[in-house]
Amino acid sequence: MKIKYKDYWSKNKIQLYFEIIIFFPISIIARIIPKKNFEIFGSMNGYKICDNSKFLFDNTSSNSSFFITKNKEISRENRDSVVYAYSFKGIYLQLMAKKTYWTHGLNDFIPALVVGSHVVGLQHGLPGKKGGNSNLSKIQIYKCRVKNMLTPFMNNYFCHEIWSPKKSYDFYMKQVFYPFEVAIVRRQIPRIEFQCEVPRKRKILYAPSYRGFRSFIDVISSNNIFSDYFLKKLKDNNFELILRPHPINYDELIGSSINIPVKIDLSDDVHDTISSYSIVISDFSGLLIDCWELGIDTYCLCDDLEDIFERDMLFDWFFQHLNSIRIFNILDVLNNPIILRDKDLKMGGKRLCV
Repeated sequence: MKIKYKDYWSKNKIQLYFEIIIFFPISIIARIIPKKNFEIFGSMNGYKICDNSKFLFDNTSSNSSFFITKNKEISRENRDSVVYAYSFKGIYLQLMAKKTYWTHGLNDFIPALVVGSHVVGLQHGLPGKKGGNSNLSKIQIYKCRVKNMLTPFMNNYFCHEIWSPKKSYDFYMKQVFYPFEVAIVRRQIPRIEFQCEVPRKRKILYAPSYRGFRSFIDVISSNNIFSDYFLKKLKDNNFELILRPHPINYDELIGSSINIPVKIDLSDDVHDTISSYSIVISDFSGLLIDCWELGIDTYCLCDDLEDIFERDMLFDWFFQHLNSIRIFNILDVLNNPIILRDKDLKMGGKRLCV
C-alpha cells in the first residue's frame, strides 16, 4: 500500500505516549554526546526533499552535508548525500550532527536524535499565519518552558535560530515561536535567496491552501475557478492556468470525480517554478508572501477570508495585505494588463543560475 503524506505527520495518542517513553532517554544522550563537524537538512516531515532546506542544501552543501529523509524510495533514488532516517547511517548522522536545518519542524527528522545539535528553523515560509499562543498565562508559559527543557523533542518548532530578511517580520517571527525564545538572524529565506532568474511564462498559478474544516473540492468549486468564459479568455490571450493543490489535498483531488480542465502541478516543490509564473492566485497561502518578495503579480481569491481571520489563523498585517489584493470573482484577473500584453514578459527570480 502506498504511503500517503498524512502518514508522515499524523500521530495518535498511543504513538505520542510511546515516543515520550522511548525518546526521553535518547534525547538526553543526544544532548550530552560530542558532535561531529557535519550538518543535516530535512523537510516536509521527512516525506520529500523540498522547500528552504532543499534550496540551502543544493546551493551551500559540502562533503559534510547530508539530507535526511524518512521516505525509502527517495533515499534509494538519490545520491549518497541523501540518507534514510532509520538506517544506521541516518541514525548516526542525526545523533552526531553539529548543525540541523528544518523547514516543517523537528519531525523532518527523528526528533530526539537532533535536539543536541544547533537547530535552525528555516520554516515553511515567512510569517503570515499564526503559530504559538500569545494569550498564555504566566503558569502556562512556565509549564511550556519546563516541558521544552525536559522534552524538547515534543516541540515540533524547537530550534535555536531562525532567519528573517526584514526587521518588519521580526515581531511576527517571535509570535510564531512564542513562548520560546529564539535568535533571529538577518538573512533571506533560501527558497527566495536562491531563486533562479528565469523568463516569465504566460502562465497563471492557482494554489489554494489546506483547510482542515473544509474540503478542497468545495473551495475550488465555490470560487468558480474553472469558469468556461475565464478559461476561454485566457486561451484567446495565449495564457494557461495551472492548478497547484496543497500536498495534503493530493489524494482528495485524485480520488474525486470533479472535472479538472487545466493542468495539475503535483511536483515535489512549487518553488522550483514559481518565478516563471506571471500571476499567482491563492487565498491565505504563505506562497503569496514569497511572490511579494519576488515581485510577482498576485491576487487573493478567498470566499471565506473573514472566517479564516476570525479563527485566529492570520496575523493582522497579512489579513490587511490580502484584502488589498483581494478579488471576489475570478474574471477580475482578466483586467490585469499582463494578460493583454503581446510582448515578451520580464524575467523572474533573484539571481542568474548557470
